[in-house]
This record gives sequence, structure tokens and C-alpha cells, in this order.
Amino acid sequence: MAPFRKEGRGNQGQEMLRPRPALTEMIARRLKLHYEEAQAQPLPARLDELLKQLDRPGDAETAPARRS
Repeated sequence: MAPFRKEGRGNQGQEMLRPRPALTEMIARRLKLHYEEAQAQPLPARLDELLKQLDRPGDAETAPARRS
């Protein structure tokens, strides 16, 4: 069975292909697993420090200057 099925026509008159529901579900499961794994990893130290700086009120004057 092909992973795609024909469904309707696009704006150029070409047939549009839609993924089969089983393929869509498999992609969704894998994306969810990948996202959960990435979410479980700690932030790099530099990014964590930058986020903490953004959370502090009134630190705009003391924040390090951006490099060009």
C-alpha cells in the first residue's frame, strides 16, 4: 500500500497527495518522542545564564553588549 493517497486537485490542476492516517500517526509518535527526549536534556550553561538575565527586571543596563 502506498504511503500517500490521491485527494482532490491543487491550484495548478495537479492531483494533491495526502499521507495515509497510519503514516500521519507514526510521524506524530516519533515527533512526540523526539520532543520529549530533547525536553529532558538540560540547557547549555550559557543559554541558561542568558535566560536568567532576561528574567531579572532592570538588568538591561548591566547586560553585556552584543557583538557585531
